[in-house]
Amino acid sequence: MNPFNYRVDPNTFTMGGLGAGSYNAPNRALPGEVAFSQRTGGGNVTQYVDDMANGRWDWSRSGPINVMRQGDRYVTFDNRRLMAAREAKLSEIPINVVDSNAIRPGTKMTWEEAFRRRFNDPRNKRAGGVVPDSGLLELPAIAPTKQ
Repeated sequence: MNPFNYRVDPNTFTMGGLGAGSYNAPNRALPGEVAFSQRTGGGNVTQYVDDMANGRWDWSRSGPINVMRQGDRYVTFDNRRLMAAREAKLSEIPINVVDSNAIRPGTKMTWEEAFRRRFNDPRNKRAGGVVPDSGLLELPAIAPTKQ
């Protein structure tokens, strides 16, 4: 039984926490143990929560959330999906552990640089300050949807 509707190759998928699985194979994490890289999240997170809570979320379509190891925890770049997973009370979520020195797809910056930019985003500063390297475990506030 796969509560995530996530299609996986049984030859590369493993269950487990930190360090489980092969490179780029989906790992699993407890939503409450992954930290956020933002103090606010997008307004459409409520639809994500509804879809996840009612089994309509398709992880094979969205892919796992991207996380970077920071000390003894993971910090996500995909805050809305993590917010929704927590609110939907999912027991675990698929994660992709990124190499901090690798180039983030679609950009010319490394994942480390992308996370630094995210931590220092003006929206974070306005909402309470720069996000620490270890991320934030508390749920971000939901930002109003842009019209």
